[in-house]
Amino acid sequence: MDERDLYLSYTLHAAAESDPLTPLSPSEQRVLVGVVGIGHVKGIKEHWCKVSAAEARRVTIIPKPSRMEKAVRYTARLSFYALLAVGTYKLFGGPLKKIVTSLTQY
Repeated sequence: MDERDLYLSYTLHAAAESDPLTPLSPSEQRVLVGVVGIGHVKGIKEHWCKVSAAEARRVTIIPKPSRMEKAVRYTARLSFYALLAVGTYKLFGGPLKKIVTSLTQY
């Protein structure tokens, strides 16, 4: 959740700071409305004005899957299809065997 708070704080702060079309005088303040979950408010306040663009980019990078993750994914898929094949054979094996046997007798 801390990474989300960091990113939300950075993007909200960037949105509040950048509006080149309407320059403000020193006495005016920009108003920004951000709708976030109540669990993020404390973290956004803690990170406000403290997050750099590099930190915000760091939390958006999705790491490549490791060999172990790939192996687990492959094994899960293989197991699923093996169970599907066994279940199909158990469910339809008898009738299919009769059909195949009857076709090969002629």
